[in-house]
Amino acid sequence: HIPTLIGGSAGPKMFAHVAEWADGWIPIGGAGIRDAMARLGEAWAAAGRTGSPEIVPFGTLPDVGKLHYYRDIGCTEVVLRLPAADLDTVLHTLDAHVDVCRSAGLL
Repeated sequence: HIPTLIGGSAGPKMFAHVAEWADGWIPIGGAGIRDAMARLGEAWAAAGRTGSPEIVPFGTLPDVGKLHYYRDIGCTEVVLRLPAADLDTVLHTLDAHVDVCRSAGLL
């Protein structure tokens, strides 16, 4: 089974679709995820689903505090933001992301 996640903004329709058709949600933007998780959990239970949906924040700018916050609220993955830039810039950014993840104790 390939895990399927649906991305989009928080809302009742989004959460109903995630609960019916997916294994989790990719929130677009990080504001309000903790509150939205409760509403997604309600939709999940109403759809008769067991366990918990995966929640993978997208476009995250790495910061030790933010990465710990996401881990602490139950996120097991994040998608880090990369610039649309030349190879050297992207590689430098990836190296910086690794440093932040190491500092956070996540690698």
